[in-house]
Amino acid sequence: MSKGYQLKITIKGSKPPIWRRVIVPDQITFRDLDDIIEEVFGWMHSHMFEFAFGREARFAGSPLPEPEDTADEYIDEWIEEGRTFTYTYDFGDCWEHTIKVEQILDRSERYPVVTKAKGPYMIEDCGGIWRFYEYIEDADPFDIDAENQYLLQMEFPEAAPREKSCNRNLEKYREGTAPEEKDLEEMSIKEYFDHLEQEARARMSPIASLKDVFSQYSKPQLTQIAQIHGFKGYHKFKKNELAEWLKNHLLETLYMKQMLLDCEKTDLDIFDHAIEKKGITIPIVLVEHSLFLCSYTGYQPDYSFLMVPEDVEEKYKKICTREFRQELETRSLLKDYCNGALVLYGAVSREEIRDIYRHYEKQDIPEKLMEDVIRRMCRDEDLYLFQDGLLIDTRMDEHYQDVWEEQKAYPRYLPGEKEEMLACGRAYGQPLGPDTEFFTEYLEKKLKLQEPDITLMYAEISEALRMNADIDEILSIFADYGCKISSRKKAKELSDNLCRLDRVLRRWELNGHTREEIDALSGQDSAKAGNTADTQSKIVPFAQKKKVYPNDPCPCGSGKKYKYCCGKNNPDKK
Repeated sequence: MSKGYQLKITIKGSKPPIWRRVIVPDQITFRDLDDIIEEVFGWMHSHMFEFAFGREARFAGSPLPEPEDTADEYIDEWIEEGRTFTYTYDFGDCWEHTIKVEQILDRSERYPVVTKAKGPYMIEDCGGIWRFYEYIEDADPFDIDAENQYLLQMEFPEAAPREKSCNRNLEKYREGTAPEEKDLEEMSIKEYFDHLEQEARARMSPIASLKDVFSQYSKPQLTQIAQIHGFKGYHKFKKNELAEWLKNHLLETLYMKQMLLDCEKTDLDIFDHAIEKKGITIPIVLVEHSLFLCSYTGYQPDYSFLMVPEDVEEKYKKICTREFRQELETRSLLKDYCNGALVLYGAVSREEIRDIYRHYEKQDIPEKLMEDVIRRMCRDEDLYLFQDGLLIDTRMDEHYQDVWEEQKAYPRYLPGEKEEMLACGRAYGQPLGPDTEFFTEYLEKKLKLQEPDITLMYAEISEALRMNADIDEILSIFADYGCKISSRKKAKELSDNLCRLDRVLRRWELNGHTREEIDALSGQDSAKAGNTADTQSKIVPFAQKKKVYPNDPCPCGSGKKYKYCCGKNNPDKK
């Protein structure tokens, strides 16, 4: 006979107490228990979590299961009647939940159920329990009937405990179809994920409607979707009504067109690929950072499987005529040229953008289209503004006029091949090339870094040098990646490699040229002592800004995600 565990889960520090009494089935993992807790409290599965049994044991997990997660342990050997343990969600806001095992029951049902509850759904990224009460009026009331209706779908198969895999959820659904262990070892990574994708496609039913996706969410999650899109009038609806209302608004022709116009080309490529293959396996991070993919697709985290609902696909195909598709491609290309020009020059006029486009594409760009692309860039990207007839990288701050004066001393660098200009635009910086590969070799061989840290660190260091950051800022980047420069020899190696990299980076103040190219143009060899003064006498330390994505922590330090804090109130995004 299966058993059920009656748990009372209370938000620590809540007054009056906010709690749920839940009966959960036996033979589930701590990751399953996390899913249940997040659902009944309205959490969004966007932060790490941990179960702690005093000093005896801890089981931690992340939103996307990782090999080092320990949350795939089964709960049964840790459950004793009367025992109390702790669940923590989001180590930033530090939401602690006290869990008491009230009873162990005979129970055949394999789904969880809430028998009693006090308090509303919680609010994600509000700053923790003390800040929660500042926003409590925005919290949605807990609906026990609607919640239990949803929990009926969370049925866990009965199975004896077994060794945990790197992704317990995948293993749970792979029974009978997984390749032998020896075959897995011989598979390449691509073959392995192809296998998972084929298996997911075979097991997953098509999604008929976007409403079916939204019906899987809690009401607080649906409310947040409406808020992110700036919709009004959604408070009056119950959960199922809100799911239908959201679906209708998102599939309005004019609104979906605007979403497509704002969509990044990479996101649209993923979307098209998912339609073509009837679903694809992709990392969740590629979905989380895309408002378009979050809004118009369904994602099954157990398989990392993305699907496009049938009604969304139908609407998309009606909107995406050949002419509209061509417009999207032209807009994407023009934006890449704008980005590339800003990487090289920092500020550029409309006429210069037109000249660059005409130079590489051998055709003109409509003025109205160019204005709309620039307008959308300045609205959507925190790095750009349009001022005095110039599209400007905001890191220039008030220095753009000084930089323009400096640029007059040098001929403008224009890449010989359009691929170089476009690569700068797509990388939002100077991409790796033959002249800079030595630096990644140094990071790998001398500092023992691995991918993706090598590529990420190159991007950060190269941008810091291009922005004329001081040595303390640069050293802090190395420290962030765990690199210790602990000897004089290592410090000398670092200095030599930074100096070499600095000479081959393209700079705003040099009109897109490198220091090496300027020395060649002027017939100087600044590698000799004393010859660097001319090119370094007017160094301006530009503001160091990173691109802030919607799900990133807000730079203001509030503890909220950017999209719910300064990103929500940013006037440029209106």
